[in-house]
Amino acid sequence: MTHGAPRASSRPRLRIRWGLVLLVLAVVASLVWLLTLSPLVGVREVAVAGVSDGERETIVRIGDHAVGQPLVKVDTELIANDVISLGTIARVDVERHWPTTLVIRVKPREAVFAMGDGQGGVEVFDAEGIPFWSLDRAPVGVPTATLQTADDQVQRLAAATVVRSLSAAQRARVKELRVAAPDRITLNVGGVVVTWGDPGRSDVKAEIVELLSRRQGVTRINVVVPESPVTGGRETSAPKP
Repeated sequence: MTHGAPRASSRPRLRIRWGLVLLVLAVVASLVWLLTLSPLVGVREVAVAGVSDGERETIVRIGDHAVGQPLVKVDTELIANDVISLGTIARVDVERHWPTTLVIRVKPREAVFAMGDGQGGVEVFDAEGIPFWSLDRAPVGVPTATLQTADDQVQRLAAATVVRSLSAAQRARVKELRVAAPDRITLNVGGVVVTWGDPGRSDVKAEIVELLSRRQGVTRINVVVPESPVTGGRETSAPKP
């Protein structure tokens, strides 16, 4: 009799264990169904942050392919690659916001300068001097540059460095930007011809040009050596490289 009691008492415990196992399996199955099949967590909305209305609509259309899919199954990498392929975006993060929203956060590439493409249009270059956009004309506030060697990446980067150092107001007044060599840069800012030299210390040079160009009668500024800028009032056009 003493040996039969433990066996009898073990049966309820066994049933409880199996009950717990079945409960856990049921919960897991419910979660799997909820995440992969239930319309409660399917993509219903695509939100885009970081761009203007026109480009936002284009990116929303890319994300719209995921509408109706379970949020957990959305291929976020594929969507990010499709957005990057537009050419105007520098960075993309695709996020799942439970239960039904897909958020695409983007950082546009900065349009720094433009250059004629030889066919009547322009190519727009980013901060690294890399072309990423072909247009009929340069965007408003984006200066057009002339390079001695158009496909020279060093010259492109030099032009980008100089333009990025200018304030928005200065960029809007740039009439001419010439890069004869990476250390022979000149530009015309609102009628003032600036001999810039190389792109080194461009932030300092831009501040000096802003200050000196306010002086009455100044039409030429040389900031090759920023500590010793030189001004003049005779030349009115940029020297040819």
